[in-house]
Amino acid sequence: MSSLLLPSGPVVRDTPFLREYSRIHQMSTKIALYAQEHTASPGGSMLSTNIDDLAAVGILSLDDVTYMREHHIQFHGYPNRIAGDVPVFETVFTNSRNPRRIVGYSDGSTVWYDLRRAQ
Repeated sequence: MSSLLLPSGPVVRDTPFLREYSRIHQMSTKIALYAQEHTASPGGSMLSTNIDDLAAVGILSLDDVTYMREHHIQFHGYPNRIAGDVPVFETVFTNSRNPRRIVGYSDGSTVWYDLRRAQ
């Protein structure tokens, strides 16, 4: 008699959506960590809304910048404050039955919204 082994916990699948979600989460975390370690000067933030500037100072990698361009990920600009309601990265993932909006926030959190339910 053979026995069947079932997973003892959640099974994470490697899908294009999860890869996109994970990448945005990684980039949001980079922004959050940098912002926590480098407070803005009294004259304001030295960083612009240009993703190339973020790569130049080492916050994002050149690979991150290329990925953002190829996947049409919108950058809302370097955050003025770190919070779970300040979006930094955003994209609409349409390579599935249900399109989803993925948003990376300045505190490093990432959330997805089902766009069909929002209609």
